Amino acid sequence: MRAYLVLALRGSQTKLDSDLSQSIREFPTLFLDNPAKTKTLDLIKMLKPNESSKPEQLRLKASLKDLEEVLEFDGRVQIELRFQNLDFNSIQKLQFDE
Repeated sequence: MRAYLVLALRGSQTKLDSDLSQSIREFPTLFLDNPAKTKTLDLIKMLKPNESSKPEQLRLKASLKDLEEVLEFDGRVQIELRFQNLDFNSIQKLQFDE
């Protein structure tokens, strides 16, 4: 049975190994509201995908990487297990103690 871990909060979830920039862009509620979150979201809005090698964009990406180090997850975020292919017989066996 193959499984993976996700960070989840109130209907939002992202894989544990997802890129932080992508996770905060798609699911900002997973992160604690603080100046680092606000600045990160502002920088993401300023990034332009088709101009990624221009000096200003490179500077923005470096600033974004720095902010990723100080982002904090909301304290209510849970780490949950997700199964890729559900084998209901195996799952049922896991529900019972022997």
